Amino acid sequence: MASQGTKRKCEDEVLPFKKRMGTQMVNIYVGKGDAEEHFTVHKELLCNKIPYFEKMFKGGFQEATTNEARFPEDTPASFDMMLDWVYERSLPPVVYSKGEGFASSASWDCTELYVLCDKLCIPELMDKVMDIYRKFNMDSNTLSHESEIRAVYSRTAPGSPIRRYVAYTCAWTIIHGCADVWNIEVLEDLITTVPDLARDVIRIMRETGGKIENPSKGPNCDFHTHQKDIPCPWKRVKKAKRTS
Repeated sequence: MASQGTKRKCEDEVLPFKKRMGTQMVNIYVGKGDAEEHFTVHKELLCNKIPYFEKMFKGGFQEATTNEARFPEDTPASFDMMLDWVYERSLPPVVYSKGEGFASSASWDCTELYVLCDKLCIPELMDKVMDIYRKFNMDSNTLSHESEIRAVYSRTAPGSPIRRYVAYTCAWTIIHGCADVWNIEVLEDLITTVPDLARDVIRIMRETGGKIENPSKGPNCDFHTHQKDIPCPWKRVKKAKRTS
C-alpha cells in the first residue's frame, strides 16, 4: 500500500480542461444482474487520477483495446461516489437518521466505498472515507455494525486499516458496548465465525491491557494508510503570511 500521495497529472491546474479530461471515453459496468449500472467516464481523467485504471486502460490488458471494464462484485452507488471524487475531488458528508434505540441509518455506505478504494489502491480516498466514517460513528454515537464487520473481513486483506478499525470497534464493544445491541450471543457468533477478527481482537486486548478508547475518537491518522512516523500526506499546509 502506498504511504504517500502522488500528485497526478490531472491535478495540475496549469493544464486546460480539455487536456485534463481528454476526449476518449471508457465504459465501466458495475454490479451484476438487474442491479448492474453503466458508467461512461473520461479515460484520460480516470487514468491520471487512479494508477489502477492507467495500467488497465493503457497497458497490455484486454480493457486497453475494448475501453470497457466490469466490476460485478461492487455496488454502483459506491462507484458513483468514487467518481464524485475523481471529477470533483470531494465527497458529501454522511447524513444519518436516528432509528429505534441505538440504530442509525446513513445516507451512503462508507465501508462499501472503502472496500472499493482498497481494491483500486487509492490511499488518499481510503483515508478520506475513513475520516468520514469515524465522524459519522462519533456524531451518531454508533460503531461499526455486525454486518459491516463481516463485510470488511471478507473483502479486505490482513493489515488493512479498516480491519483494524472494526476490530477496535469489536474489542471496545466487548468491554463497553450496550448489551441490548451487542449481546453475548451476537459477539460469540461474530468472533467464532470470523477467525481473523478473533485474532485481531485478542491482539488488541493484549496490547492495550483492556484499556481501549472509543475508536471513533482520536486523531484521524490513527487509522490512515500512511506510516505513523511521517506527517499526514493529505493534510494541507497553510502558507505563511507575507510580512513587509
